[in-house]
Amino acid sequence: MKKKFINLFLILLCSLVLSGCLGDMLKAKPDDTAFFMLMPVNQKSDVDVNIVINMMPATLPAYMSRSQLVIASNVVRVELSENARWIENIEAGVSRVIADNLKNSLGKNATVYLYPMSAQVSVNSLRITITDLIGSIGGQTKIKAKWIYSSDNENKELLSGYFEKSIDTGSSYEEYVKSMSALLGALSEDISSKIITHNKE
Repeated sequence: MKKKFINLFLILLCSLVLSGCLGDMLKAKPDDTAFFMLMPVNQKSDVDVNIVINMMPATLPAYMSRSQLVIASNVVRVELSENARWIENIEAGVSRVIADNLKNSLGKNATVYLYPMSAQVSVNSLRITITDLIGSIGGQTKIKAKWIYSSDNENKELLSGYFEKSIDTGSSYEEYVKSMSALLGALSEDISSKIITHNKE
């Protein structure tokens, strides 16, 4: 009788332990994923350029074509953060931010269309290729880009340029994204200043 009682007790004990383990396994775990979005910089200009620009989608390096933030851990190694992701397609986000930056810096009379192109007759086009946009937490974030500004009517290159800059990243994913936005702002300012100068000639 005593042996049966002990066996029954062990069975009940095992059942309780197993049910507790299964409960922990089946319990929904909180999602700690953070989503980020690039933002235009607050750069208002005193100039007003009466111009219409069709901006083609920005071309990005292949390593950015994913939803996770890509972080450089050393010269040749990168890491993907599963808990830090873009809220939108990154190519669309970069194009949106640059277009907004250009509108702000070129003034209220400037119109910047994102692809698909405007049906207006007299417009110029802008193509931007970003070959590098990456950084390391606690280190530097860098951008390398080239761009071509051309006349659609004459199918002629009006301006072109190369831009490269590095700034401090900061110590968090949020600061990393802010550093990317700041670099896109600097690129936009470089392009807009050259367009303004060209428009005065």
